[in-house]
Amino acid sequence: MRTNKGFAAIASVLIIGGFIITMTSGMALRAREEVISSISNAADVTALAQADACAEIAIGKLQTIIGYAGNETISMDGIACEILPITGTGTYNRTIVTQATVQKRIKKVSVTITKVSSPTVISSWKEIN
Repeated sequence: MRTNKGFAAIASVLIIGGFIITMTSGMALRAREEVISSISNAADVTALAQADACAEIAIGKLQTIIGYAGNETISMDGIACEILPITGTGTYNRTIVTQATVQKRIKKVSVTITKVSSPTVISSWKEIN
């Protein structure tokens, strides 16, 4: 009776090789997903930071010009940020909403100001949808 030791060795190598290729491919796909997720997270953080900075600018303008109405686009570091129309009038109860877009990621911030004049009182500062 004849045994095929060579066949068993080749079959083992093929099975182990197939398993290694499958594992390596899976790890490469997972790494790719992580990189994409990381880029998306960076875009989210940048867009939110820009929307916050834009809100700071709007507050400064409102403190200087009580009739400031917003409704303008500002560019900072090559990223556009919108100050939407400011609601309310006078020195009390004003709301500023800003938005910035980075790599199709849109972030909005809403700031509620209870009192504009010195000292300025901000009752709420939050990210909104």
